[in-house]
Amino acid sequence: MEHHLAWKPYCRPFRTPLRTAYGEWAEREGLLVRLEADGAVGYGEVAPLESFGTESVLDAAEFLDALAEDPDLEVPPQFVCTRFALDCAGGALRKTPKRTLHVSGLLPAGITAYAALQTLLNQGFTTFKWKIGVEPMEVERQLCAELFKLLHGKGILRLDANAGLSYEETEEWLEFLEDYPVEYLEQPMEPGNEASMAVLAERYAVPIALDESLCGPGALLKFAEFFPKGPFVVKPSLIGSVESYQAWRSFHSGVRVIYSSAFETAIGIEAALRLAAQDEFSSEAVGFGTLEAFPHDDVLGGHPYGPTLTAGTLTSGDYEAIWNRL
Repeated sequence: MEHHLAWKPYCRPFRTPLRTAYGEWAEREGLLVRLEADGAVGYGEVAPLESFGTESVLDAAEFLDALAEDPDLEVPPQFVCTRFALDCAGGALRKTPKRTLHVSGLLPAGITAYAALQTLLNQGFTTFKWKIGVEPMEVERQLCAELFKLLHGKGILRLDANAGLSYEETEEWLEFLEDYPVEYLEQPMEPGNEASMAVLAERYAVPIALDESLCGPGALLKFAEFFPKGPFVVKPSLIGSVESYQAWRSFHSGVRVIYSSAFETAIGIEAALRLAAQDEFSSEAVGFGTLEAFPHDDVLGGHPYGPTLTAGTLTSGDYEAIWNRL
């Protein structure tokens, strides 16, 4: 079989550095992959998040170089982003019906979240994610109360701690949120504390969603035992094998899944949207407010930012154009 694999690195600065419990993040780095096999051309994106436990950009690039020389190499199981990119380039998500998905708007950490929420409400968003664990807890809780006042009757809020809270802080947040219509508290504690989070999820009415915990081979299967109904925040770029994920999803259709972006280019965003569109068991608002994190004239974008997105809109010409811009 004729086979040609190529890759290109990218580096995209954020409009303003993102502030999370991990610190400030100034730019997004990753790789675009182009695979030509028997006359068919496909594209994928390696979008690692090392803070989640994925491979690094450098490790992925070195492996892709080796794979270009020897197409029979097996992708290491821990190279989840590389596996997903190669599956996409190989056409794993090519046959996807167009489907419009509701989008969760992304609010900045800190005091600027209030003005951002008002703007997004005016644009028609009804679901929002806000990063916490960045400012002192008392400051964030006061602001959180103001956000709920602004949201009253207009939308719902998701809180994301990015694994930045202790057990005691998680419990304090859950107690505070009991009085508010929050959708869930996302990954309050570091991976490795899933049993503790499951105990707290049983104790309080506020759901605890897993995100960082789900990165790595076998994580979805393992933690479905702790959280049989989820919620699971699934970043497609980090799931590894598309086929293995879809087999898991088919068997665990009762788990509540929310699809989310890892700040990819249009190629990675399209792949994530297509995976979400194929999931007949999920109707949750997808976490693609990440689109607004990049400058509006960014050449690696391709999807309009708004309260809805449609999977299956990127054409073969669009993929080629994005590839050629690097």
